[in-house]
Amino acid sequence: MDGTDADGFDAEILELVPNWRIVWRWGFAGPQRRNGPVYDSLLTVTLAEIAEGATALKLVHSRLDELAPAMPEVAQGVRPGWEDVLAKLAAMSRPAVR
Repeated sequence: MDGTDADGFDAEILELVPNWRIVWRWGFAGPQRRNGPVYDSLLTVTLAEIAEGATALKLVHSRLDELAPAMPEVAQGVRPGWEDVLAKLAAMSRPAVR
């Protein structure tokens, strides 16, 4: 498979504040990729120190209104997909138990 028939996304960083916040445009694309519509959303990740050595990560994925009717299976997978990513990130960041 050459990848041209696969769904995907385009992204563009809109704001980057080191150690605090990153905002990017997250565009979901269907099988037509650049020849078809791209449904733009906004992804914001904010970091905050909550205790010495601990950081809280807040992820907000917004502007999904146009995606839901156009690509319902993708829209339904956004929340579970990010929950899975964040769970894996949390597991990787835990200190090893010896």
